[in-house]
Amino acid sequence: MARNRMAMSNTIFGRLIAYADTLGVPIKDPTEKRFIVRQSLEDADLMARAKVTSYEVTKNIRLFRLVHKDSIYFCVFGLSQIDDLPTGLNRHPITPGILQSCIVEGDIQPSRSISGYDVKDAIEAFPINKEGKYLGHELESIARLFPAAFVYTASGAEDYHSSDLRVISSLLARSYEDGPLSLGDQNIIGLIGIMEGGSPHIPYENILQGMLSIYWGNLFLELYRCIEQLYAAPRIIKLCEHWPSTVSIHDLAEKLEKTLGWRPKEDDALARLLSECDPSTIESACSAFEVVDLDDEDMKSTPAERLAKSIYRLRNSLVHFRPATKMTKKKDAEWRVITDAMIGLVDELYAKHGERFFPPLAA
Repeated sequence: MARNRMAMSNTIFGRLIAYADTLGVPIKDPTEKRFIVRQSLEDADLMARAKVTSYEVTKNIRLFRLVHKDSIYFCVFGLSQIDDLPTGLNRHPITPGILQSCIVEGDIQPSRSISGYDVKDAIEAFPINKEGKYLGHELESIARLFPAAFVYTASGAEDYHSSDLRVISSLLARSYEDGPLSLGDQNIIGLIGIMEGGSPHIPYENILQGMLSIYWGNLFLELYRCIEQLYAAPRIIKLCEHWPSTVSIHDLAEKLEKTLGWRPKEDDALARLLSECDPSTIESACSAFEVVDLDDEDMKSTPAERLAKSIYRLRNSLVHFRPATKMTKKKDAEWRVITDAMIGLVDELYAKHGERFFPPLAA
C-alpha cells in the first residue's frame, strides 16, 4: 500500500511539536498543516512506494534499505560521513522522499542535541509566495532537527549488498576512527575485506558484536565463535565419505547432537580445522600467538596443533574465571596481531567449508 504524503508530514511535524512541548516550548498553531517541499515527481513516488527495511545496530546506529523500481538506496543514521566508500556504493544527496520514509518507517525521533526553540524557529516559519500561499518547509530546515543521515546508492552487483548487516558493518568499520578499541589499520582492512568479500555463511552478527565491544577479548571470542560453529565439519565430512547423506553437514551435526548427544571435542576439533588451512596462514597465526616455546611433547605435534592449543588456551582464559586459566594482560599491539590472525582464519575456513557445511541460502 502506498504511503500518504500528508499523513507522513503530520507524523513528522507532530513528532517535532511533541518534542518541543516536552521541553516546555509551545508551538504556535500546532494543528496547522505543514509539509516539506517536494523535490521531484520521482522522489515523491519513492516516498510513496519504496520498499523500506531497516537494521538496528544500537539505539543510535540504524541502516535503512530503500528499494524503488531498479534503484537501491542505503540511508544511515548514527555514523559519520566517510571518504573511503564500500565497494559498489556511491554517495547520494538526502532527499525529502528518502528522509521522510526513514523517519516515519523507522520511528526516528528528533535529535536530542536540539532545543525546543530550534524546533519553534524552524516550524513556525511559514514560507509563502506573493499570493500568500504556503509553499512548504525546505528540507534542510527540518532535516537538521533529526539525527544526521547519509545516503548511498548501491550498484547491487556485489554479493554483500543483499545483506543489511554486512553493509552497515562495512560502513562501521570504515568509520571506526572513534570506535572503542584501538584497532590498527590492518585490522580495519581485514574487517572490511571479510564484510565485503567473505563467505555469506559467516555469522557476521558475531563479528559486528566484537567490533562494538570495549574489550579486545570480546572481539577475539566472537571471532573464535565463528570458527567454533564449524567444529563438526571435519569429522562429519569424513563420515559422509562412507555414509553419503543428502542432509547438509550443519543439519546432520544438529541431528547427531540432539539424538546421540555427540559433539566434537573442542581442542581436537579446532586442531583438525586448522590443519586444513594454508601453511602460510598457520605460520602467520603462530607468530601472532607466539607459538614458539616447544617442549619434547610439542615437538611431536604439528604447527596447526600447537596453534590450536594456544588459541584454545586464550579462549579458556577469557571464558573461565579460574586461577589456573588466568590470562596475562595483553597490550594493544599484541591484540592487533591476534585479531588479524583470527580474521584470516575465519575467512579461510568459511571459504573452504561454508558452502558444504550449511544448507543452501534462500534466493
